[in-house]
Amino acid sequence: MMQGVPAAGDVVLSDVHRVGRAVLGGLAGARHRLMVGTVSERQTALVEIAHHGEWEPILRAARGDNSWLVRRDAYWLLPPNHAAMPHPYQELAWHCTLNLNTYDTVPVTDYVSSMAVGGDWLAVSTTRNTQLWHLPQQQRRHLLPVSGAVALTADGGTLFSGSGCYDGTLTAWQGLSDRPEPYEIGAARGAELDALALSGNGELLAAVSSYHRRLRVWQWRDRRLVYAGEGQSPLAVSGPYLLTGGRSIAVRKLGCGTLLRTVADGSHDWRALAISPTGQWLAVGGYDGTVEVRSLLSGHVAQRLIPPTEPAPVTALSISPEGQILVSGDYWGNVHFWHLKTGAWLRTLPPYPDGISALAFNGAGNTLLVGVLRRARIDLWSA
Repeated sequence: MMQGVPAAGDVVLSDVHRVGRAVLGGLAGARHRLMVGTVSERQTALVEIAHHGEWEPILRAARGDNSWLVRRDAYWLLPPNHAAMPHPYQELAWHCTLNLNTYDTVPVTDYVSSMAVGGDWLAVSTTRNTQLWHLPQQQRRHLLPVSGAVALTADGGTLFSGSGCYDGTLTAWQGLSDRPEPYEIGAARGAELDALALSGNGELLAAVSSYHRRLRVWQWRDRRLVYAGEGQSPLAVSGPYLLTGGRSIAVRKLGCGTLLRTVADGSHDWRALAISPTGQWLAVGGYDGTVEVRSLLSGHVAQRLIPPTEPAPVTALSISPEGQILVSGDYWGNVHFWHLKTGAWLRTLPPYPDGISALAFNGAGNTLLVGVLRRARIDLWSA
């Protein structure tokens, strides 16, 4: 019986990969899967090989694997002494693959106010309506007569819309594949809603009206209001925490709204925030162009990002699904890619003279959706 860590030549019983009549396991099997496996198998094999401390196969994958997802994962696993190697986001030839010109809008006078991605769906709210696009087919499916904030469940099964009019109506839309049916959750009369955020399990929905500084948290399925207090956008949820912006970032307990702490001082007007998938890091962007990466738990500033262009009010932030890349957009139309943990600038997309209103990654992290402020348009940038 083998003891300890398997060696490169070990052969063990497994039903995953067969070479001739032998079945490979351990490090040998992981190396084989890295050469001939599917994308998901190669990604899993990378972790196994790194566990054995074998860096040469990982280095080869990071430099030359035909899948960008595998190259990306291999890059993250490399030890720090390989940091001089080109970053995957730098070597990718990002190009605009699609312009979604929102219907029934007037460029320049209309704009994208909110955007959300979930499953195969993209929800876009403009000054006139909310549009639902099926991303794989690049086709607009539905046009809803509401305008304001939007949110989507992770699987894309339910769309939430918050009215930007003074009725403050909060609605869930289900049956997106066929015909969306509205389910009114509640209303905040006299308060237009400008930001929505969902809990990780999709059960709690937070809504904010910045002008009236109203924050509400709903158990939306049974229309039960669980918390009502003060807050303003930007708005985000991470695990048990609810975050709101303004002169400082307030961190509250999601279920009851108890104020736990404030992150960042009152010297900046924070207009955008994003939380890493692990909940460890918080990125905040200010009206003066300041972008900081902070620890969500302690509030400690880990990185202050210095853009290669003249600073402009930060209007949108997004963190890639693997939690390593931060993208910032500003009022003057600059879109910058940053390495989240080191703060290193990676690249900048061609500028948008009409400004940026929203940013979002797709589930794989190889497509960035850019909401253009004064053109009511969504651009898809793909690797």
